Amino acid sequence: MSEPVWVPMGASPLPNKAVYPIDFRNPSVGSFPGNAYPLVLGRTSFEEWAWAFIATATGVVYGYFRVPENAPDGTAKLKFDLASAGAGPVNVTAYLTGIADGETMNFAAWSWGPWTENVTLAANARKVWATTGFTVGAAGTLSAGDLVVVRFARNGADAGDTNASVLELLYGAMVYD
Repeated sequence: MSEPVWVPMGASPLPNKAVYPIDFRNPSVGSFPGNAYPLVLGRTSFEEWAWAFIATATGVVYGYFRVPENAPDGTAKLKFDLASAGAGPVNVTAYLTGIADGETMNFAAWSWGPWTENVTLAANARKVWATTGFTVGAAGTLSAGDLVVVRFARNGADAGDTNASVLELLYGAMVYD
């Protein structure tokens, strides 16, 4: 298998930016079982897959990305694609930690985060939420080759989350510089 490479996306909304997708694999089943789950949506001309979150409870999904060997030192951000069937704010949180070769996968604490914000969603419209930056390279905790675990949560029980009549959907996420 070839080495992942951070490459410019050309005509993307992030011209000349290096991007890397986050592979969200599983919901939390220990602390918040059943509050986040995969959902296939039937649209007018296509079907799509997303993570759905129960509106009035905390739901968590976990994902991974690998910092490529050619990743430049500097600051990067997490970017999440969100949507909802109804309008209103949702309270979301993200954490991440890097795991180097030979380090335990059973880490005790998250290296960065929480990034928490009330994100206002319009009905049936995509909204992009970006975290503040974290550092890759000599000045930071993440290094080239690290496996990075990402935790994304919708905090439906938070007082700032008033979008309680609908599910929030996470379509995907990426890391960009």
